[in-house]
Amino acid sequence: MPVSEALRRYRCTAGQPLAAQIREALPAIIALEKEQIESLVSRFTAAIRETRPMVFPDVPAAIRQLMASGFRLAITSGAPDYLVKIKLKLTGLGDCFELALGTDTDRQHMTKGTGHFRLIRRHFHLSSADFRRQAAMVGDTPYDMQIAKRGGLLAIGRRGWCGTEELVHAGADIVIESLTEVVDQLKV
Repeated sequence: MPVSEALRRYRCTAGQPLAAQIREALPAIIALEKEQIESLVSRFTAAIRETRPMVFPDVPAAIRQLMASGFRLAITSGAPDYLVKIKLKLTGLGDCFELALGTDTDRQHMTKGTGHFRLIRRHFHLSSADFRRQAAMVGDTPYDMQIAKRGGLLAIGRRGWCGTEELVHAGADIVIESLTEVVDQLKV
Protein backbone atom coordinates (compact mmCIF):
# COMPACT_ATOMS: atom_id res chain seq x y z
CA MET A 1 0.00 0.00 0.00
CA PRO A 2 1.44 3.41 -0.92
CA VAL A 3 2.11 5.76 1.98
CA SER A 4 -0.46 8.21 0.55
CA GLU A 5 -3.15 5.51 0.78
CA ALA A 6 -2.11 4.63 4.34
CA LEU A 7 -2.37 8.32 5.29
CA ARG A 8 -5.82 8.58 3.67
CA ARG A 9 -6.99 5.47 5.54
CA TYR A 10 -5.60 6.84 8.80
CA ARG A 11 -7.38 10.18 8.33
CA CYS A 12 -10.65 8.50 7.38
CA THR A 13 -10.56 6.39 10.54
CA ALA A 14 -10.09 9.45 12.72
CA GLY A 15 -12.36 9.39 15.70
CA GLN A 16 -11.68 5.77 16.49
CA PRO A 17 -9.26 4.92 19.27
CA LEU A 18 -5.71 5.47 17.99
CA ALA A 19 -4.78 1.77 18.17
CA ALA A 20 -7.66 0.99 15.79
CA GLN A 21 -6.48 3.72 13.43
CA ILE A 22 -2.95 2.32 13.38
CA ARG A 23 -4.23 -1.20 12.76
CA GLU A 24 -6.31 0.11 9.83
CA ALA A 25 -3.65 2.29 8.23
CA LEU A 26 -0.53 0.17 8.53
CA PRO A 27 -1.30 -3.53 7.96
CA ALA A 28 -0.32 -3.66 4.31
CA ILE A 29 2.90 -1.74 4.92
CA ILE A 30 4.20 -3.50 8.00
CA ALA A 31 2.95 -6.21 10.32
CA LEU A 32 2.80 -4.92 13.88
CA GLU A 33 2.46 -6.85 17.10
CA LYS A 34 0.11 -5.60 19.81
CA GLU A 35 3.06 -4.34 21.88
CA GLN A 36 4.39 -2.36 18.92
CA ILE A 37 0.99 -0.72 18.39
CA GLU A 38 0.83 0.14 22.10
CA SER A 39 4.29 1.68 21.87
CA LEU A 40 3.25 3.77 18.85
CA VAL A 41 0.13 4.92 20.68
CA SER A 42 2.21 5.96 23.71
CA ARG A 43 4.72 7.84 21.58
CA PHE A 44 1.96 9.54 19.57
CA THR A 45 0.11 10.52 22.75
CA ALA A 46 3.28 12.01 24.23
CA ALA A 47 3.88 14.00 21.04
CA ILE A 48 0.29 15.29 21.03
CA ARG A 49 0.76 16.74 24.51
CA GLU A 50 3.51 18.94 23.05
CA THR A 51 1.61 20.01 19.91
CA ARG A 52 -1.16 22.54 19.45
CA PRO A 53 -4.14 20.65 18.01
CA MET A 54 -5.21 21.36 14.44
CA VAL A 55 -8.70 22.79 14.16
CA PHE A 56 -10.40 23.50 10.86
CA PRO A 57 -10.39 27.32 10.51
CA ASP A 58 -14.19 27.58 10.53
CA VAL A 59 -14.68 25.63 13.76
CA PRO A 60 -14.19 28.24 16.55
CA ALA A 61 -16.61 30.77 15.04
CA ALA A 62 -19.13 28.07 14.16
CA ILE A 63 -19.07 26.59 17.68
CA ARG A 64 -19.66 30.04 19.16
CA GLN A 65 -22.46 30.65 16.61
CA LEU A 66 -24.13 27.39 17.64
CA MET A 67 -23.94 28.39 21.30
CA ALA A 68 -25.36 31.86 20.55
CA SER A 69 -28.22 30.21 18.64
CA GLY A 70 -29.17 28.23 21.74
CA PHE A 71 -27.75 24.84 20.81
CA ARG A 72 -26.40 22.76 23.68
CA LEU A 73 -23.15 21.07 22.74
CA ALA A 74 -21.36 17.90 23.73
CA ILE A 75 -18.33 16.08 22.37
CA THR A 76 -17.94 12.36 21.84
CA SER A 77 -14.34 11.53 20.97
CA GLY A 78 -12.28 8.44 20.29
CA ALA A 79 -9.30 10.16 21.94
CA PRO A 80 -8.56 9.53 25.62
CA ASP A 81 -10.44 11.83 27.97
CA TYR A 82 -7.36 13.76 29.09
CA LEU A 83 -6.45 14.52 25.44
CA VAL A 84 -9.96 15.85 24.78
CA LYS A 85 -9.58 18.22 27.74
CA ILE A 86 -6.10 19.32 26.61
CA LYS A 87 -7.31 19.95 23.04
CA LEU A 88 -10.27 22.00 24.25
CA LYS A 89 -8.06 24.08 26.50
CA LEU A 90 -5.42 24.69 23.81
CA THR A 91 -8.02 25.67 21.21
CA GLY A 92 -9.89 27.98 23.58
CA LEU A 93 -13.13 26.03 23.11
CA GLY A 94 -13.34 24.44 26.56
CA ASP A 95 -16.17 26.68 27.74
CA CYS A 96 -18.34 25.86 24.71
CA PHE A 97 -19.32 22.31 25.59
CA GLU A 98 -21.53 21.18 28.43
CA LEU A 99 -20.01 17.74 28.21
CA ALA A 100 -16.77 16.55 26.62
CA LEU A 101 -16.26 12.79 26.64
CA GLY A 102 -13.14 10.93 25.66
CA THR A 103 -12.80 7.19 25.17
CA ASP A 104 -11.61 4.68 27.75
CA THR A 105 -11.60 1.32 25.97
CA ASP A 106 -11.58 -0.47 29.33
CA ARG A 107 -14.98 1.00 30.25
CA GLN A 108 -17.84 0.12 27.90
CA HIS A 109 -19.92 3.24 28.60
CA MET A 110 -16.91 5.47 27.91
CA THR A 111 -16.65 4.82 24.19
CA LYS A 112 -17.39 7.14 21.33
CA GLY A 113 -20.88 6.51 20.06
CA THR A 114 -23.44 4.46 21.94
CA GLY A 115 -21.75 4.63 25.35
CA HIS A 116 -21.24 8.36 25.13
CA PHE A 117 -24.70 8.92 23.63
CA ARG A 118 -26.22 7.34 26.72
CA LEU A 119 -24.24 9.68 29.00
CA ILE A 120 -25.04 12.74 26.87
CA ARG A 121 -28.74 11.84 26.81
CA ARG A 122 -28.77 11.54 30.60
CA HIS A 123 -26.86 14.81 31.02
CA PHE A 124 -29.49 16.63 28.94
CA HIS A 125 -32.34 14.76 30.68
CA LEU A 126 -33.75 13.35 27.43
CA SER A 127 -35.57 10.10 26.77
CA SER A 128 -34.05 7.88 24.10
CA ALA A 129 -36.75 8.94 21.63
CA ASP A 130 -36.29 12.65 22.37
CA PHE A 131 -32.52 12.34 22.07
CA ARG A 132 -32.80 10.71 18.65
CA ARG A 133 -35.30 13.36 17.55
CA GLN A 134 -33.41 16.39 18.92
CA ALA A 135 -29.73 15.51 18.59
CA ALA A 136 -27.44 15.60 15.60
CA MET A 137 -23.87 14.44 15.28
CA VAL A 138 -21.40 16.42 13.22
CA GLY A 139 -18.25 14.62 12.18
CA ASP A 140 -15.68 14.54 9.43
CA THR A 141 -15.08 10.82 8.95
CA PRO A 142 -17.03 7.78 7.78
CA TYR A 143 -16.70 6.35 11.30
CA ASP A 144 -18.48 9.42 12.70
CA MET A 145 -21.35 8.93 10.24
CA GLN A 146 -21.63 5.23 11.07
CA ILE A 147 -21.88 5.79 14.81
CA ALA A 148 -24.38 8.62 14.33
CA LYS A 149 -26.59 6.30 12.27
CA ARG A 150 -26.20 3.45 14.78
CA GLY A 151 -27.37 5.87 17.46
CA GLY A 152 -30.36 6.94 15.39
CA LEU A 153 -29.07 10.51 15.06
CA LEU A 154 -29.04 12.93 12.18
CA ALA A 155 -25.56 12.46 10.68
CA ILE A 156 -23.95 15.66 9.39
CA GLY A 157 -20.69 15.11 7.55
CA ARG A 158 -18.21 17.95 7.35
CA ARG A 159 -15.93 17.59 4.35
CA GLY A 160 -12.31 17.69 5.33
CA TRP A 161 -10.04 14.66 5.28
CA CYS A 162 -12.82 12.70 3.60
CA GLY A 163 -14.96 13.72 0.67
CA THR A 164 -18.71 13.82 0.11
CA GLU A 165 -18.89 10.37 -1.46
CA GLU A 166 -17.16 8.67 1.47
CA LEU A 167 -19.33 10.47 4.01
CA VAL A 168 -22.60 9.74 2.18
CA HIS A 169 -21.63 6.10 1.66
CA ALA A 170 -21.05 5.84 5.42
CA GLY A 171 -24.51 7.28 6.18
CA ALA A 172 -24.30 11.09 6.18
CA ASP A 173 -27.76 12.63 5.89
CA ILE A 174 -26.26 16.04 5.11
CA VAL A 175 -22.77 16.98 3.93
CA ILE A 176 -21.41 20.45 4.58
CA GLU A 177 -18.28 22.24 3.43
CA SER A 178 -17.95 24.42 6.53
CA LEU A 179 -19.17 23.99 10.07
CA THR A 180 -20.74 27.43 9.81
CA GLU A 181 -23.45 25.82 7.63
CA VAL A 182 -24.72 23.73 10.56
CA VAL A 183 -26.90 26.42 12.12
CA ASP A 184 -28.84 26.90 8.88
CA GLN A 185 -29.13 23.12 8.38
CA LEU A 186 -30.56 22.62 11.88
CA LYS A 187 -33.06 25.51 11.95
CA VAL A 188 -36.55 24.13 12.16
